Amino acid sequence: MRVLRLSDIISSTRGKLLNRNVRTNGFLIKHISTDTRSLKKGDLFVALKGANFDGHKFIPQAQKREASSVIVSVKPAQLSAKAPIIKVSDTTRALGDIARFYRRLVGAKIIAITGSNGKTTTKEMIYHILSKCGYKTVRSPKSFNNAVGVPLTMFSIDSSHKYAIFEVGTNHPGEIAYLAGIIRPDIAVITNIGASHLDGLGSLKAVAREKASLLKSLGKNGIAIIPSHNKLLAPYLKKAPYKIVTIPPAKAKASSGGFRFKFGPILRMGHPIIGSPRTSRCPSGGERGKHQGYLPVMGACNISNAMAALVTVRALGINIKKAINALKSFHLPPMRMEKESAGGVTFINDAYNSNPQSASAIINEIKSIKAKGRKILVFGSMNELGSYSKKYHAGIADEIISARPDAVLAVGEETRITAQRVYEKFPRTGKIVLSYFSSAAQAGDYLGSYLKKGDMVILKGSRAVGLEETLKRAKRALIRK
Repeated sequence: MRVLRLSDIISSTRGKLLNRNVRTNGFLIKHISTDTRSLKKGDLFVALKGANFDGHKFIPQAQKREASSVIVSVKPAQLSAKAPIIKVSDTTRALGDIARFYRRLVGAKIIAITGSNGKTTTKEMIYHILSKCGYKTVRSPKSFNNAVGVPLTMFSIDSSHKYAIFEVGTNHPGEIAYLAGIIRPDIAVITNIGASHLDGLGSLKAVAREKASLLKSLGKNGIAIIPSHNKLLAPYLKKAPYKIVTIPPAKAKASSGGFRFKFGPILRMGHPIIGSPRTSRCPSGGERGKHQGYLPVMGACNISNAMAALVTVRALGINIKKAINALKSFHLPPMRMEKESAGGVTFINDAYNSNPQSASAIINEIKSIKAKGRKILVFGSMNELGSYSKKYHAGIADEIISARPDAVLAVGEETRITAQRVYEKFPRTGKIVLSYFSSAAQAGDYLGSYLKKGDMVILKGSRAVGLEETLKRAKRALIRK
């Protein structure tokens, strides 16, 4: 992190210094913390307050660890004689205000990624390519994609970094626009538009509108990277002042636990031409003709993530052949098509999160996945679908039936209708074993007793369902056998 003056902190947050007797001239901030467990001597502590926590309770610990200063929204009972205490109306907003100010000091090229699926994987692919090509790069840790994670990622950028990659999430209207105002990216990537966070956003059109708000933060020299043939985004691209690059399709074929893929030239829409057949090839440098590569991960959906990553790094000027070669050593983040084994059983854990689009993708993988024994789908609820929940949980049953797993374990209240629809299609025929469980723990206990050597288990569900518990219990039971 670059050093900030305390006066910059106060002015950017429009805060009020409570203990005016404390010296602030020449006062410098070298690090910002929101967690007293990792806070170090000299850090600025921001006391965040949420629905289930209140950082103000930890101000004594912050002062004991010698925090240099504290930002609060509630005046403490006692004011420090040494550490400046700055009062603001909202500490989370203040964190964002500081990050917005800090962005002005950042020299790195900034990439921001949003989308209904594939944000984290695309981010990691871009980071992997840039790192392999020798560029020092910052990226959002894990899924730091909200009003706290984005500022903390911003503060991790220093003068040595060439690039920084932000993941941008949302679950209510206006969240992406707010975060984009902090990030102000040079390149904005939208991986796809799907049925995600419908309880907060309301409809697919609203999802597209929310995702497209990331593009509003681009300047005239900015680049928008978007899915090809996505009509939902079209209304938000008219008269755009920035360049637009569409993510090209790729042909892929399963090979050696991954995929070999081919694609044609990356095309750039005119500046600024939207919805027009007039396109031009990106600059030279191995760009002409077709390209082919190998991605050593499971999941055909990851080919589209790889294409988004390749287009992004090409927009940064990275040689396309070097970028493709870098992907040969890429590994997926945890709980994304993560392969594990125990007791002769293979588990594919894709349960970091779920929505209709990502669930459909993994269910369709069942047909092509090879297994010595039975194929078992553990299907957890797809959360945050609001009034559309029943429709999507019922509709996915047809895809499960088409995939022909040997057994289905439905987990979570919302999957009751999924199990019911699958049962109605196969009533007592013995073609599919079907079970319903209200909790991940129950499913895990049953699964552990049901599994045999050679079986393959595919787990997919929203993170709140906790299918990692199902996996843990099943593996523990297998080890005991």
